[in-house]
Amino acid sequence: MKTYNCYVSNDSCIFDSAKNFTTALDAIKWGMTHGDCVIQVEVAGSEELTPNFAYRNGQLMVYTPIDWQEVTAENAASMI
Repeated sequence: MKTYNCYVSNDSCIFDSAKNFTTALDAIKWGMTHGDCVIQVEVAGSEELTPNFAYRNGQLMVYTPIDWQEVTAENAASMI
């Protein structure tokens, strides 16, 4: 069974993390409880690159090749 790890950072460092979420959505929602931050979610045991998400002013954003775009937590989870 796949599990997910979540890392939450600011401009200086990773300041919190948690492991073994059963869904990427659960990991993202946990990250969103930390206020303005960058959220990184990975599949546990995988070296596959996943997008980073910014959570600012109550909006979840993902960086695309063009610009930052707002996404829902559900859409963000589907990108992992």
